[in-house]
Amino acid sequence: MGSYMNEENIYRNPIIYADVPDMDIIRSKDREGRQAFYMVSTTMHLSPGVPIMKSYDLVHWATVNYVYQILEDGDRYCLKNGEDDYSIGSWAASLRQDSATGWYFVAFTCNSTQKTYIFMTEDIERGPWYRTTFPEMCYDNGMLFDETDGRKYIFFSQDCGDGIGTHDIYYRELFVDIDKHTVEYGDKRFVLHNTNYETPKQGLWGEGFHVYQHNGYYYIFVIQGQQWQRQELCWRSRSLTGVGRWDDEPAGDWTCRKVFVGHLYDADDNVYMKNNGIAQGGIVDTEDGKWYCFIFQDTGSVGRIPMLSPMEWGTEGELKDWPVIGTYLGEGTPFLYNKMPVISELPVRTKETVGEFVEDDDFENSIADYRCYDREDACVGDGEHDLNGSYLKLQWQWNHNPDNRFWSLTKRPGYLRLQPVGTSESIRTARNTLTIRTVGPVCDGTTVMDISNMADGMTAGLTVFQRQYGYVAVVMENGRKYLVMRKADNKDDAMGRCCAMEELKDADKIYLRIHCDFRDMKDIADFYYSIDNVNWVQIGEQLQMNYDMPDFMGYRYGLFAYAKEETEGFVDFDWFHIDVDSGTGV
Repeated sequence: MGSYMNEENIYRNPIIYADVPDMDIIRSKDREGRQAFYMVSTTMHLSPGVPIMKSYDLVHWATVNYVYQILEDGDRYCLKNGEDDYSIGSWAASLRQDSATGWYFVAFTCNSTQKTYIFMTEDIERGPWYRTTFPEMCYDNGMLFDETDGRKYIFFSQDCGDGIGTHDIYYRELFVDIDKHTVEYGDKRFVLHNTNYETPKQGLWGEGFHVYQHNGYYYIFVIQGQQWQRQELCWRSRSLTGVGRWDDEPAGDWTCRKVFVGHLYDADDNVYMKNNGIAQGGIVDTEDGKWYCFIFQDTGSVGRIPMLSPMEWGTEGELKDWPVIGTYLGEGTPFLYNKMPVISELPVRTKETVGEFVEDDDFENSIADYRCYDREDACVGDGEHDLNGSYLKLQWQWNHNPDNRFWSLTKRPGYLRLQPVGTSESIRTARNTLTIRTVGPVCDGTTVMDISNMADGMTAGLTVFQRQYGYVAVVMENGRKYLVMRKADNKDDAMGRCCAMEELKDADKIYLRIHCDFRDMKDIADFYYSIDNVNWVQIGEQLQMNYDMPDFMGYRYGLFAYAKEETEGFVDFDWFHIDVDSGTGV
């Protein structure tokens, strides 16, 4: 969703018009021996975490696995006792495959634990995954598996301690024991002082590390910039030897060049997306030797969305052996670093896909043919984290760790049952909110909910979820049911404000819909209900969505049920449908 192909095999950026930040992509072979691409992304506090996405053409993607079910256990990870993990969790994973053994590795940091995690598996689509942790933050790391000697490294940045936030680049060598499923790492080695090329005392930390080898060089891709004005830098060297401190004369041969800065243009040279927020990308090649750059764009409340651009390696002059991103403008004109085409040739000329990225769901249970990492020490005791025999489609993620005793696809086959977990005063503290990405530029999320088994004190319905949320729901009080629309008027308004309340009589089920418009960053949502799925009534006020901390995540649709007092009541969702207007007319 977000891209399309016509008969000339043309795609349109963004390749996914949804929140898929911090991508890392590799080319490999799938279980059937076909050339495929695998991608990881950031989903922070959601569970399961670190999605594994698959494509045959770099344009059409589907989620095929996750790295872990839950990363850690404890109050903050489970929305218990007033604690939460919003925006923290796992960040900016790096994905690599060892060509010698075929094993896959995913590395990332967790801001909650201040640790680095490396997961490994022989089968990226079906697992199982094995975990190693290190008591150090290898911030926004990128792994390098050296094809010349088989050695493995993890590159990262850390504050150098100068008091102004300057970050240095380091690496550690990784030592893998395939038989024991473990990874150890070696001493910290200094590479470069100050990841900001032009403004050493300003701007972002060194973020989004992607490290590669090509034609005798090592390349480190990293972003720099101030506030949301970002640009992609590439450092290059023939060895991994450090250059010494920034204020000294550089030693060694590390040099730097801007490889992406500016706007996103269309085929007619008109600005399509301004450069605000373009950040964090890397490169990948196709089987026939073409190269592509992937990078994401901050795009308001829908989130950070992935773009794809052709690239080449410079062949002469000052561009020789540098990555050159974009298109030629006229005969003999060199690549422009600030141009990335909206329309370009497909990397792989095929119309086969592995499924829709976000799709309708009738909540039919199935047998899972995948295994992500499950913490054995968390899956004991009262059953909170035990698998319950229900397997959702992989497009769904829970807000924080779920309590598996309070949801089911099996108690009423063909329905998702949600029962409130404990007590909550608002949706922000409610457990077991099941989320799915919104999709731009315009989308409708619709569901139908059986409310015949609700109990007093319950609230259940459909939300567009972020810190500044909105929802349409059914509330039961004193034996009566009411339709309500509630929204948070600002990012600090956890309780929200009731904008509309109507008594609901003689109805055992209710249809709910939220319409989202992300065009030109309007970022507005409208709320509807229906008794018969034919005649729809708008309710409450329009929500002005706002992409902000602490969630740091694009808006998601969510199905939820919470209660202000302990209850055995529940609701059953029959289906969830999403309709997307691509704005392309196709």
